[in-house]
Amino acid sequence: MTKLMMEFDSIITKVIMQTNIRSTNSNLALFCRSASGFVNGMESSAGNSTTGFTGIKSSTGTGSGSNVLLVLILVFGLFLQGCQGSANNDNTNNDSASLSAGDTIVLSTADGGTINGTLVDQGSDGSLDGVDLDSNTNTLELAFVESGNAATNRTGNTTTSTGTAFAIDVTDDGVVDFYLRILDVSTGVVELNLQEDGSGTVVTLILDDDGIISGVDTDDDGQSDITITIVLSDNSNAITAFYFLATDNAELSEDVVGLIEGVGKTVSVTVPSDTDVSALIPTISITGFSISPVSGIATDFTNPVIYTLTAEDDTTCDYTVSVTKESSENTNSLIAFSFLAIDNSGLSADIAGFIDGIGGKVNVLVPSETDVTGLVPTIVMSGSSISPASGIATDFTSPVIYTITAEDGTTRDYTVTVIVAAPDSDKAITAFSFLKADNPGLKLNITGEITDSTITVEVPYGIDLTDLVATFSTTGEFVTVDGTKQVSGDVSNDFGTPLIYKVVTVDLTTREYTVNVSESSRHLEPLADPGPDVNGYMGFVTTLDGSASSDPYGYPLSYNWSITSVPSGSNVTLSDPTAINPSFLPDKYGDYEFSLVVNTNVTISVSNPISVSAGVHPTITGDPTTRLIWQDNSYSVQHDRSGAENYCNNLELEGYTDWRLPTAGEFSDIVSRAYLLKQVFDTCVYSCQKYWTGSYWPNSTAPMAFNFAYNNGFVSASTIPYYVRCVSDAQK
Repeated sequence: MTKLMMEFDSIITKVIMQTNIRSTNSNLALFCRSASGFVNGMESSAGNSTTGFTGIKSSTGTGSGSNVLLVLILVFGLFLQGCQGSANNDNTNNDSASLSAGDTIVLSTADGGTINGTLVDQGSDGSLDGVDLDSNTNTLELAFVESGNAATNRTGNTTTSTGTAFAIDVTDDGVVDFYLRILDVSTGVVELNLQEDGSGTVVTLILDDDGIISGVDTDDDGQSDITITIVLSDNSNAITAFYFLATDNAELSEDVVGLIEGVGKTVSVTVPSDTDVSALIPTISITGFSISPVSGIATDFTNPVIYTLTAEDDTTCDYTVSVTKESSENTNSLIAFSFLAIDNSGLSADIAGFIDGIGGKVNVLVPSETDVTGLVPTIVMSGSSISPASGIATDFTSPVIYTITAEDGTTRDYTVTVIVAAPDSDKAITAFSFLKADNPGLKLNITGEITDSTITVEVPYGIDLTDLVATFSTTGEFVTVDGTKQVSGDVSNDFGTPLIYKVVTVDLTTREYTVNVSESSRHLEPLADPGPDVNGYMGFVTTLDGSASSDPYGYPLSYNWSITSVPSGSNVTLSDPTAINPSFLPDKYGDYEFSLVVNTNVTISVSNPISVSAGVHPTITGDPTTRLIWQDNSYSVQHDRSGAENYCNNLELEGYTDWRLPTAGEFSDIVSRAYLLKQVFDTCVYSCQKYWTGSYWPNSTAPMAFNFAYNNGFVSASTIPYYVRCVSDAQK
């Protein structure tokens, strides 16, 4: 949750940066986060805020939360004051010599929130390396990195070349997100860097009267914009925040923040002039073991109240809390600023603004389609008058300054900025799936169907829905489920019941998607696909192809081919009936029928047939017995022995190039098979009679020819021309 709140701060900063582009006011406005977290306060298009921020709403929501979203607060700085025991209150240079590894510290924000951490010496070298915020010392959320100190054994640290740097890993992914480098403490100069190379914004440290670093001035106006309070928890007892929340005190229309003075141990709170202070309920954040009276108890503040804090070592100290009322004569405060749907035809619901009474700023978030050039505000204020007046149509394309005048004539300005929410297209989930690489139970990737704000996914039968990792794409800034940030392809969730995926944009508007994951009612069978019917040729190898077979769940397949029908007299067999691509050699003209079945060891497919028709090849002939390929009968030119041999060696026919002259025995063998004899030689077999062979007379170099008239080979002079037929061994 700590990491998510830290990341939320960076998102808020983007909102204000976007706002300031339209504003003539260059001051950097910062939002605070509620101590109870921000996730519960972000609303969907039909949600109501009941905790967290007040007034964050969409076009149909209303804000009824407990903590008013104030402008200012999360500021950093170093403050070692309070009622400390062993810690040195006279420390004037923020020396951390009194700190040691294992000490518990509390990072306190001005809005009353606290983050507990432990000082860590990762290198075991007697020096502090950083702060562990999540009880995982392998990842330091705040790392102290000294110049030239390589971080070979310090996860999350980095080496810097100038001064002392704080390497901050916001997203807890082991990668430093930004750096805070102290350039010169004596002159109060620090540098906020987005990159390790030193490129960043130079800002100024704010030192208190004792020389202790108490804040950071980011906009060069001499005021502290960022504050961090670090207090030793084992021997300290200090009030770190004191509030009167509007949700706890009906007398108040907005939260009131107390001013804490640590040295004098006083808290000063100013409330509106008409406030009944006899039973106010304070919200108090402390360091130490306990406080009395306790936080959340109605107390009479007509006179100053003494609060006693007890540290873990039983030492005590007292804080005096004084509550005063504003003078009615010089009151000029903005109490409420809203756009009512009844006054603004472009709005479907009332929209409340977020008021920063200290900074004099008001921010109003309106739906994406809102025309801001003529909005009519409804304003509640304390004072004599306000200009422009309430109920007057105003162009809020740029920030508008409202001036409140008190009865004594003093004035106070509020800058009202209207932020147009991002459209739905900027807060969409555009893709959603379960990948087999991230989910061991899956054998294939499963893609969800997105319809409006509903995502539907069906996974195979038998898949465990309670531990699935989703991969998704979004146009928003980030996505949460039940307040937990989702990282695509990394976070496991229980999808046994529908989950709400909430897309959050840079302006904090949200859109919710309901993800429904169901399990298939039965295990689907695989598909046996033997491919289309094939036209083959007698005597030529034909290959079957079952590679198009598939299983809907991605399980591996085993194959089983069978012969169901062959031409009469055929004796064909398959090369391997269990192969994906078996082959066979048709030995008769006609049709051959085969069937394919595939099996996953879970289910078996139905049988699918394929037909192969073996006909006569138009240019070559295959011998199913010898597996020779013969040239057809179209060539009737005579050559001498050398010419015949060259002709065959250079022949390219039907993709075959390994042609040669037949032996005398191969000529003699084909005579016994009349159907081949006719196909190869046709009418030229007896009229042509004599053909050159590749044979030689035994134990000699005398070439032989073959005479079909006598069905025998004979020795012939190599210069005599005879006819030629070529054969190929390509199928052997």
